[in-house]
Amino acid sequence: MSDLSDDDWTRLCDLAKNAQGHVLLEKAPAEFKERHDVFGPVRPEWKLMHRIKDALDPHNIFAPGRLPGKR
Repeated sequence: MSDLSDDDWTRLCDLAKNAQGHVLLEKAPAEFKERHDVFGPVRPEWKLMHRIKDALDPHNIFAPGRLPGKR
């Protein structure tokens, strides 16, 4: 969505968090992705996901950049 402002994204992320959910922006311009993670704000479970990915794929061959946290 090319007209999603930074404020709109923040508002959506806050709404999802308040509803005990999360957001995922499936498609975004490169400039938006440079400023924001399309998976929304950092979540504690991302650290575990990154550790599992690092253990199973130490050379980052499979789906690089497809995990939350821009990894």
